[in-house]
Formats: sequence, C-alpha cells, structure tokens
Amino acid sequence: MRLWAAVERLNLMIKVPATPAGIPAIRTLVSRRLHINITLLFSVKVHE
Repeated sequence: MRLWAAVERLNLMIKVPATPAGIPAIRTLVSRRLHINITLLFSVKVHE
C-alpha cells in the first residue's frame, strides 16, 4: 500500500511472491482492487 501511494498512478502493478508470507498480502491487495502480479517461485529441483 505504501508503494502504491508513493507512485500515485492508478495503473501501477505490484508484484507479490506466491509464498506463505505473500498470500495474506495478495488477499488484501485484491480486496482493495489494486493491480497485482502474483509471481510463482520454483525450487532449483523443480527447475532442473
């Protein structure tokens, strides 16, 4: 929210990692109708 307010642009898209810590932030941002990009994280093992 702080970053969105600082930029002052309605079309700003915030990237949020899809981690256990990021899920509550994703829910909050979506409920406030902000544009977000949920980044997927893969382990090295999955990548290989």
